Amino acid sequence: MALPDGDEVNFYQVLPLYRNELEYNIEHDADTLLDRMADVSFVVQADRRNAIQ
Repeated sequence: MALPDGDEVNFYQVLPLYRNELEYNIEHDADTLLDRMADVSFVVQADRRNAIQ
């Protein structure tokens, strides 16, 4: 995001992954994993469903 003074701010997000989601990401790529996670909320929820199962 560009600030009025010209500085730029980048927003990063941490999303905990299940082990098989991480393995899927390594085997494929992040974009493919994110496609599989399209309906997963990016609000951290301890009981979220596994996107690969």
